[in-house]
Amino acid sequence: MPQPLSFNTTSFGVGSAGPENLGKAILHLNQALLADNSYLDLSDLLLASKYSEPSFSGLQDHDYPYNFLAGGDLNEIAQIKKTALPPELVERFAYMQCNCLMGLFPAIKRAWLSIDSDIFMWNYEDGSDVAYYDGLSETILCATLVQPKAGIFQSHIVYLLCLATAVDIVLLGVSFRHTGSDSDGTYEEMHLVPEPLFAVSTDNVHITSMQSTASGRIFMAGKDGCLYELYYQAEDGWFSRRCRKINHSKGLFSMFVPTVFSFTDDDPLVQISVDDSRHLLYTLSEKGNIQLFDIGSDADSQKTSRLASLSQKHVVDDACRIARTVENSSFRPIIHISALSKAESSNVHLVGVTTTGTRFYFTTTDYSGSLQSTCKPRMLRLIHVRLPPGYTVQSTQGRPSNVHAAFYKRGVLLLASSQSEDSDILWMLSDDAFPFQRELSESHDVIPLVGRTWLMAESCQNALPPSSMLPNAVMFAVSNDERPDPPAVVTQHLQIDRQFVIVNSLGTTILTKCSPVGQLHQLLVQYGPESEQVKSYFRLHKEQACATCLVLICSRSLEYQQANDLAIRAFFLYGGAPEYASQDMAATSMHNTSLAYPPQSSTPFSNVARNLNFTSPGTSAIVPPSSRSFSATGTTPLHPGVDLQATPVPSGFTMISFSYKHNSLYLYLGRLLRPLWQNRMVAEIEQVLKTKERVIHLVSIFDGDQLTWIMHKLMELKDFIEANANVMATTGSAAAAAVKGDSIGHSSQRTSGVPGGTAPDNQMTKQYRTHAETEENISLKQLQQLITLSCEYLGLWKILCDHQFNVIARSLTKDQQLALQNVTFELLVTNGQDVCQALAKKLVDMYITDNAATDVINARLREVCPSLYSCHDEVYSKGFEKLKLAKTAGCGTERDKYVSEAVEQFKVIATRIDLPSTCEQFASLKCYSGIVDLVLTAASKRDPQNLALHFYANSKPTADIQGSQAYNIRMDCYKVILETMDYLLSTTHFNPQAPSVPKVPGPPPAHDSGRLSSAEAQHYIDEMFNKILQSTDQMVHVALFDWLIYKNMSEKLLEIQSPYLEQYLKHSTSLIHTETVEMLDLHWKFFEKQKNFSAAARILASLAESRNARITLNQRVEYLSRAAICAKSCTSHMSVPGDGEFLHELEEKMEVARLQLHIYDILSKNKSKYRGSVIEHALERLKTELLEISVLYSEFAEPFELPECKLAIVHCAGYYDPALVETLWRDIIDKELEVTARLDTQVRVQSLYAKLVSQGRKYASTENYFPIVNLVRYLEKLSCNARLNLAEADATFVFRAMLDVSVGFPFLFDVYNKIFKFKDSDWKNNQKPYHLLRVICLLLNHFIRKPQIIPSVERHAFVTKALDAVASYLVELEAETTVNVGQLIADLRDLQANLQRVN
Repeated sequence: MPQPLSFNTTSFGVGSAGPENLGKAILHLNQALLADNSYLDLSDLLLASKYSEPSFSGLQDHDYPYNFLAGGDLNEIAQIKKTALPPELVERFAYMQCNCLMGLFPAIKRAWLSIDSDIFMWNYEDGSDVAYYDGLSETILCATLVQPKAGIFQSHIVYLLCLATAVDIVLLGVSFRHTGSDSDGTYEEMHLVPEPLFAVSTDNVHITSMQSTASGRIFMAGKDGCLYELYYQAEDGWFSRRCRKINHSKGLFSMFVPTVFSFTDDDPLVQISVDDSRHLLYTLSEKGNIQLFDIGSDADSQKTSRLASLSQKHVVDDACRIARTVENSSFRPIIHISALSKAESSNVHLVGVTTTGTRFYFTTTDYSGSLQSTCKPRMLRLIHVRLPPGYTVQSTQGRPSNVHAAFYKRGVLLLASSQSEDSDILWMLSDDAFPFQRELSESHDVIPLVGRTWLMAESCQNALPPSSMLPNAVMFAVSNDERPDPPAVVTQHLQIDRQFVIVNSLGTTILTKCSPVGQLHQLLVQYGPESEQVKSYFRLHKEQACATCLVLICSRSLEYQQANDLAIRAFFLYGGAPEYASQDMAATSMHNTSLAYPPQSSTPFSNVARNLNFTSPGTSAIVPPSSRSFSATGTTPLHPGVDLQATPVPSGFTMISFSYKHNSLYLYLGRLLRPLWQNRMVAEIEQVLKTKERVIHLVSIFDGDQLTWIMHKLMELKDFIEANANVMATTGSAAAAAVKGDSIGHSSQRTSGVPGGTAPDNQMTKQYRTHAETEENISLKQLQQLITLSCEYLGLWKILCDHQFNVIARSLTKDQQLALQNVTFELLVTNGQDVCQALAKKLVDMYITDNAATDVINARLREVCPSLYSCHDEVYSKGFEKLKLAKTAGCGTERDKYVSEAVEQFKVIATRIDLPSTCEQFASLKCYSGIVDLVLTAASKRDPQNLALHFYANSKPTADIQGSQAYNIRMDCYKVILETMDYLLSTTHFNPQAPSVPKVPGPPPAHDSGRLSSAEAQHYIDEMFNKILQSTDQMVHVALFDWLIYKNMSEKLLEIQSPYLEQYLKHSTSLIHTETVEMLDLHWKFFEKQKNFSAAARILASLAESRNARITLNQRVEYLSRAAICAKSCTSHMSVPGDGEFLHELEEKMEVARLQLHIYDILSKNKSKYRGSVIEHALERLKTELLEISVLYSEFAEPFELPECKLAIVHCAGYYDPALVETLWRDIIDKELEVTARLDTQVRVQSLYAKLVSQGRKYASTENYFPIVNLVRYLEKLSCNARLNLAEADATFVFRAMLDVSVGFPFLFDVYNKIFKFKDSDWKNNQKPYHLLRVICLLLNHFIRKPQIIPSVERHAFVTKALDAVASYLVELEAETTVNVGQLIADLRDLQANLQRVN
């Protein structure tokens, strides 16, 4: 339940209310907006959320208050306008044969009449623009106007006219000639397309009613009790489409939905009501039964399901149960239903009206408490029954009866009560006169109507221009939650009076409903401001009445001009005065929920009313909830600066209750700013370019006309406050007399509430009142300043809208655009000065860019928003003026003078200018030295204490927030210089003589005279370099060095003669958390250039040994190599003790590093053979650091089974273990055979041969690591192995491999001879005991073919030895009896003969 809101303030002693002290005004304004947003939902007003059973109202006096204005009454109907049927239509009645119908199309302000098969339409406001259609042959049964679905019809088809006959249903196109703008809703010269767009058969279903949705769907009620839809769609073009009729009552989904009663053909549907906001549809049958359908949110969807149904008997039974004193005939039959949108209520979804005027309120969800339900619709439940006027005890008027037509929308109920066949009584009920109530209270008006009412509807009226262009969500929303629309009193300044149209056989009657401001205007003009009626009105509504007064006062409407002075007089007469009040009184006020009226007769309500205090409008005593009284509670003691020591403070008086006029001013200001205050000012619009590129534009949600309208309203309010500033502090009759110059004679001043006492007490009370008035005056001054500031921001925003807002916004920085995207007007006023100043500057920049004079726009900005466009901004624009003059002056001293003056202008405001855009202008004038000068000045002024250097020198500590900010500021400044040098550098690489392919056909492009040549660009780069190097600003040197490194210009960096270079390199290489590879590279090159080879060698060594992942293993080896070269290059005068030992260490590390590289290569090539995480970790470790040789063996070569690497490591370490070496060689051989296991034997032999040669050549020179005897024995055993069968492929590969690794032939022969004579049993086991003899035979035959492999001086001795050996072989073979060796003997004898020849 919403509570009365209070303005919070401190006690006495508030400081001056300058422009910088608007905090209280902003707080009061937000509280006023919150108060306007504290209205209750309709379900809360009906008390429907408090009970599980339906609630009931209509029997209490406060339900329909009567005579609450001391003898006066508020009229609900302000104007009645009657328009007769067009004469040509009256004549058509004479030709009627079967049927005639009448209806309204409020969307286009047309009434319609069907006579048999013809339909006629005309403007119901004046009877003009009669249009007709006579293309049907059957009698028209019903008609409706449809907003067409998007993308189906051509643009000139604005609406569709759907006509139903007994045979078919047709859709006709409706077009107009618009005489006004698209937003004013004016249509003239209505035209109907002669040929139907669609036609579908009714299938003998009598259509009783039709209703369309906002998305263009058409639903129809059938006499058979079914709900139908006319579905239409487009196919393959504008006129290639289909149309069909769908029965939703007998669909698959409806069959499974349980209903209380089933409806048959004996219960035709008579009405359809659609809730577009919730996508629900309700039907009413002839017997009063109601059905609920879910129609879905998709316009093209064909799915509609019945959710629930409720019979009239069930509704009547529930109503009778809670209203036992009312006859049940008052609750039947239901003749009308109206769906309530989300804008009307969150929890009440449907209203039904009976023939007695009783209203039934239904919901479709199950909600509890006053919280909005988030459940999906699933039921139909009665939650409230409200009787019409006439049932209260004090009622002297009649009650509605014989109601045959009804209309309900946005709180207004129209009832057409039949008095006779030719006349009706129209009842209008509305709650607009009683906003912000705890329970629903309605006023009503009754007028007679001539003729029987056929239909009633609300005419589509627009809001006051240009607020009509405000989207509804922006117009009414204060918060982002989906709440119903606020009471009319909140938005009445935006709206014109609502109009309702009644159609009957005599024509149309337009009723204008009186708004709250219209009712006050009526009271002031009819009775005068001093009347009891007006006084009662202000007693009832308090600051709401004063706020309504302000609508009259600030209105320029001719209708309200006559009451302007009367409204001013009433405003001050009943505006009250501020007072200090007790907290107990305020607490009583905040919990009071009764509506107060002057005492009447002795009813229960009157007994409550007698206890209300109307004589003290300033105190926070019991007040009507309609007042939403604003009080300023102060929890702090009274200000110690006030001298109250002599007189004690009355107990409990520590709260200011501001006057009604004060509160109403804030209320009215809040209502003026409501469309803007808490809503975004800009929106993002996506544009697709011809290149298919998507561009996001920031556009203003509000255009210039809207802002001008609001600004004019604010200026009217400001003018009123300023014109009456001298009487704002006075109260009651004194204020009214000050306005008019006379005395009224009665007062409505507040009483303090302090009981009568001694003179000191009265004096203290007076002192309290004085300070309360001081507080209010301060608040009102802040209010004036807030209005002025709001006008400035609105004025600036309007100027921006007039100058292509999206273009200006696009020129902002990314951060500024991001801030602008989410800015509300409240943020703009409270904290948006920077972004607004940036927008104003960009606007002036746009003028300068267009070579336009800025005097006019400067003057305009200074006039409209002086607090946003300051003198600094003027200097800024003057500087650009100088630049503009320099551009037009050409070359010479005059141009240089203008440029120099511009530089000096901008240096004055260097802390405020936009450096990038400013320096861009200097660059266009080729004043690059001026850019450096301006940037260095800006950096110095923006960081006057040089905190950035301290931050940089201390390695940028994260705890140094100020240093970090200063560093970023300086870097942002230097970035302008560096970007300029980027451009110049790119220009130096441009060769205009180089041929290029044209981008488009046609002549070659014109020469760009403004483009710099390569020589000019290089000249300006050197000029900027020299200017920077001459500067004593160390940070700009750092920025320049960083830029050179980024541009891969390290050679240029090393050529610079700067006192800060070595310090920069040392600092950069000392950083822990940065990738210092490039900096270390530069560092050793710098030392090398300085001939300090020792320092260069040590940096190179540290690079090689660093664990930086960016350094590859190859680079590490290269670094070690370079380090060794530098260590060897050390001269005596630059050497460091220990350089020789350092060189030795480097050479050893190089050998180990090469081994590590070899292991890395092997593992990389065979990566797939190992488990993923293990191999990845190993490779990463090998790549990122240099490892010791023992680590390489134990953690890489051993675990990954790399025998070649093991052998290399053992060899490199000089460790000799014969058994280990032999084992490693065997592992190498076995692994090679394993790798080639699936290959052909010949290929395996060749692969093994290649492996033996490659590895043997590495170690052949060191006998310890190449055990020939063991290798030959092991290889020959493998060769004769039956499973491997290597000898079959090539029996010579072993000795050929040994010969290829430079093993001497005599030595090799001795090895074979020695192995044979050893008589190893393995040969017999392999069943090849003489395999070695065959190989020896092949070996000696190889010698015979190539005797030169043995020097000639040694040849004779070798042959002799070989002959002796062969002879011994023959002797052994001849003695052999178990093996067939005949062929071997023959081969040996041939060999013997050949050897003898050689010898």
